[in-house]
Amino acid sequence: MVLEGLMGAGKSRLTEQPFAIATGQSVNIELDGFLRKPVNHDTEYMDAMDIDAANAAIREAYRTATIVVAEGPMAWPIVQSIVQEIPSGEVRRAYLKRMSSSHSDLWHNGEFLYECERPTIYGRSIDRYHAHERPWLIVDVVFERIGQDDE
Repeated sequence: MVLEGLMGAGKSRLTEQPFAIATGQSVNIELDGFLRKPVNHDTEYMDAMDIDAANAAIREAYRTATIVVAEGPMAWPIVQSIVQEIPSGEVRRAYLKRMSSSHSDLWHNGEFLYECERPTIYGRSIDRYHAHERPWLIVDVVFERIGQDDE
């Protein structure tokens, strides 16, 4: 499974613990763990990623795990080459939206796509991907999380 969403949507919180599926459990791979350190905020997100290392981790997890969840703000561009090695029927895409806690029909982070500009090239590159590619329109499922940042 490929899980995307804007920064602060709650992807890492959602996948911080493995979950049980059939007789096994998930292997959750936080793609931000493959950012080259230190991250220069004047660098595009994809340029900061060690894509080969991320794909190697996914490949290894896929060999033994019941389900592999690769999550990140721009997960699909990172995993596109590795998912070609996996039968298409086994790959699912999901998107997580953090909805407003006071108005559950309002997408809390959506304003960043059109109204706000993040102060770094790194953050703007993520927002640009979501605004132009609009991945929530082409995924298999959209999850809407209602709650505060710390929930």
